[in-house]
Amino acid sequence: MIIRFDQIREKYGNEVEGILTEFHKKAATTTGRAISEMSSYHFETGGKRIRALIPSYIYEVMGHNGRDFLPFGAAVEMIHNATLVHDDLQDGDEMRRSRPTVWKKYSEAQAINCGDAMFQYAYQILRTLKLDATTVLKLVDRAADATLRVIEGQAQEFIVKEEDYPGVKRYLEVIRGKTSGLFALPVVGALEACGVGKDLCKTVESVAMDLGVLFQVQDDFLDLYGDKGRDRRGTDIAEGKISYFIAYVNEKGSPADRKRLGEIVKKHREQTTDAEILEAIQILDRAGAKKAAMNLMEEIQSQVKNHKELKTELPGIHMALIELAELFLKPIQNT
Repeated sequence: MIIRFDQIREKYGNEVEGILTEFHKKAATTTGRAISEMSSYHFETGGKRIRALIPSYIYEVMGHNGRDFLPFGAAVEMIHNATLVHDDLQDGDEMRRSRPTVWKKYSEAQAINCGDAMFQYAYQILRTLKLDATTVLKLVDRAADATLRVIEGQAQEFIVKEEDYPGVKRYLEVIRGKTSGLFALPVVGALEACGVGKDLCKTVESVAMDLGVLFQVQDDFLDLYGDKGRDRRGTDIAEGKISYFIAYVNEKGSPADRKRLGEIVKKHREQTTDAEILEAIQILDRAGAKKAAMNLMEEIQSQVKNHKELKTELPGIHMALIELAELFLKPIQNT
């Protein structure tokens, strides 16, 4: 029987939200009300909870009860949202899904405290997994490794802003840390809990990392051509982020366009006008960055579909990864 991600969302979506809600209530009486209040506020802004549900999806595809693995998904979601709290502060984002971000509502210092606490919350949630101690320890190690990879990716994102005309290769190095790690973690963590061997886990991890790239490129795409619920279109440009689109122009654009785009991207966020963002988007379009981004995402999707080893060794997981690729592409289908 083929298990669909939407089935998992319908089956466990409310339950994983319940785990997070109950954890915050408990944290308010044990580790402190101020921090739990800020974390709860951030989670109230919503989100698709994709990372929270992937572990139970993979676990159930492998023949187990996905409900038993929900705490792992909740822990992954907590790590992801800890990074968002810090990212919003570092990037100067004042709004997230039409609500003030944590730093904007509570202060910059409190956002640091909140994000720091949320990383620790994740490990407290992991301790509630009803699995043998050895497996839980492996999952804790994997979560720690993934978290450090994400933080390194965030650090590299700031370094790359100062580099002259970083290209697609450099962009991918950053994204494979910052974004891909938190897509590989829920997939491979579930497989590891099911007893899948190291070699197969490494194979799946590689594919999941590619899916993380696909997700980030479509996220870059939405910032320019869709709606991410932020304060204005092209926020990544105003922040000076090196998106796939900018990296592509740095490689393929004309010298004049590359120079002008660099000038806009390196301006302070507050000084970047809407007219300059529009000009930057026109430069991206002129270089063919939109088509190149679509081609890259379609190439990754095709590689996932045609992965022979997964199709043979883990056919159910292969189908699940194909569906995740389709899910990631859905927000940009009509843009």
